[in-house]
This record gives sequence, C-alpha cells and structure tokens, in this order.
Amino acid sequence: MRPCALALAVLLSGSLSDAARISVSQRKRPNALQKRSGKASFTRPVLAATSGADDSDLDLRCPSFSLSSPAKPSHTVHSSFHDLLYIANVTIGGTEYPLQLDTGSSDLWVKGSSHPLPQSTQTSTTLNITYGIGYTFGNVAYTTVEFAGITVPNQAFIDASDVSNPILSYGVNGIVGLGFTKLSTADIALQQAGKTDGKSLLYNLFADNPNEPNFIAFALQRTTDGGGDVEGSFTIGEYDDDYKDVANSPKIPTFPESDPTRWTVLLDALLVGPKAVPLSSVVSGAPSGKAVVMFDSGTSYTYAPKDVCNAIYSGIQGASFSSTLQQWVVPCDAEVDIALQFGSSVYPIHPLDVSPANLADSTMCVGSFVPQTVSVAGGQL
Repeated sequence: MRPCALALAVLLSGSLSDAARISVSQRKRPNALQKRSGKASFTRPVLAATSGADDSDLDLRCPSFSLSSPAKPSHTVHSSFHDLLYIANVTIGGTEYPLQLDTGSSDLWVKGSSHPLPQSTQTSTTLNITYGIGYTFGNVAYTTVEFAGITVPNQAFIDASDVSNPILSYGVNGIVGLGFTKLSTADIALQQAGKTDGKSLLYNLFADNPNEPNFIAFALQRTTDGGGDVEGSFTIGEYDDDYKDVANSPKIPTFPESDPTRWTVLLDALLVGPKAVPLSSVVSGAPSGKAVVMFDSGTSYTYAPKDVCNAIYSGIQGASFSSTLQQWVVPCDAEVDIALQFGSSVYPIHPLDVSPANLADSTMCVGSFVPQTVSVAGGQL
C-alpha cells in the first residue's frame, strides 16, 4: 500500500454504476471525528509530518489525486486524523461505520462492537491480512453494503474478530479497499473454496449499472491555517462540477492497460524547476526512461527512490536530510517548483503539498517525498 500519488487531478479508468457524488470534508487536526448530514463523503488529509512516536506507527498513505469509478449521492463526512486519513461512512449490515478509504488495497473489513456482525452470513473461511503496521484477522462473511448511494446486496467482507491497527484508536472501524479484485485476499480465498462471489466492493459498485461509465474521482482540498472544514468530493461515474473539463483531457491508461492489479500508471517525466529528473523502473514491462507510480489513498506520503528525493530537495538553500525523521527538512518559506508529466499532460504540484508543515513544530516543514523504495509485483516503483 505504499508508493504514492501526488497532488493531482488525474483520471484512471475502471468500471461502474449510476453516477453519484459524495461530498468530502476535511478538518485540520480535529480533536474528534464528527459525522455530518448531507451527501456521502470522506476526508482528504493534508500532508503533514506525524507529531511523535504515537503517530509515527501509523501505516497511513498518500496526498491528493483523482481516480475513476461511479456511484449515487450518499451520506457521511468524517474529519481526518492529523490530516492523514481519508474517511467515509459505509453501511454494513444496516449499521454505519467510519472506514478508511484505501485505493491501495481491495479488501473490505470492519471491526464491529460484536462478533459476528449482525445481519451477516458467516463462512468457515478465515483470513489474516497483514499491513505495513498491524494485522486484521476474521471470518469471510457476506452482508448488504451501502456506499456512495449504491447498495450491494451480497458483498463479501472480512468480519474482523482480532485487529491490531492504529486506525482503531481514532474512531475508524476498518478499511474499505477500492482496488481491483485481483488484489482481494477474500476473493482469492473464496475461489480456493470453489466460490465465485467474492468480488471486491469496487467491482460490485461498477457492476451495479454496466451502462454507466466506470470511473471514480476524488476532488481533494487543502486545509488552510485558519482551520475549519474544507469541502471536496468523491464521485462514481460523474465529474465534480468544478472539474468537468477533466472529461475532455487526455486519458491516462493504467499500467498494465489490461487487467491491472493496482491503480498504477506510467510517469513520463518528473520536472524540478527547468530540469527533468532521470526516471527508471525495474517493474516488468515498464518502458525505459519511465517510472511506474501507484495512486494510493491509504498512504500519507509519496515514497520515491533516494536519488529522486535528492533531486527535489537538495538544491533548496537551508534544506537538509534528517536521519531522525528519515525525511528532508525544508525552510517553510521555500517554494519547490515541481511538476509531473503523464503522457502529454503536465501537472504542477502546489509547494504546500511538497513541503508541508510539521505538526509538532509549525516552524519546520518536511519533504512529502520520502526516500524509500517500494516493491510491488516483483518490481520497484
């Protein structure tokens, strides 16, 4: 669940149902998560350094971006913890739960107040899913799931009985994976048991109305120093009114284009100031001179090779690499000029998303590009 997406508005294709729009709300460093009335929604976290040991164990994920997949107007907005979590309300078996939205995984799991969850059909299949931090253990089960206005009557999910995951400490009851079915451990386990009804939630959302376009989109906003809520949106099969022109922009295919496992695309160029940073990838089949990047809403930072991070930050006066934080520390008045090129389209990244303020010390800013190589599917991104 690691490599990352940056602060972009990129479209990726998948498949889905009736168009739907969910409002997104974000709050900076809330004391508690809060539900709101209105359309279904989730929160977009502003990149920020964790404030201490208690936060640094979070296996959180990435900045802002947009993918594609459709839905119907729905309910729930939750504030993000330290601007690092995307959270939405999902109704499972008639009960609403705040769950972390994760485009980097494909399983839906929830830890309820009791086990088994009410109105669920249990199987004898058990799974133990491990993450960068923590694990989830429970029975594969079926129940009715409602998300973004779409009802899936017999969704396979993991009814967790034993969980070790920091997100539970912040009012979150689980994870809703928005990746492809190929990555779903529940589906793989059910197939081994001779069943074919373990498809991911994303697959079933797309299948709700095959005549609708198959894409999901995130329109994400940044929390300002003034605090308060910031509205964004998550849509299935339609575009946010403020970004309708995205429909006319060049389409960016997944990599591989056919039957992808993750929301991965080819990055054609990384531009720092007037210079292009050399790119490479050892992912099988990746073209020379390009990198494979993954859009992962479950990762708070952008993980990149050391030489890429050095190219971004080493030329900034006063910037230095912190061996303690394992991140670059950057003067807060520095404006980092960086852009990403996908195909023929260039997407500048706002300086605030490249060097956000440290929550523990607002006078210190840190690099959101973290030098750490991530291996996926036998190759490094």
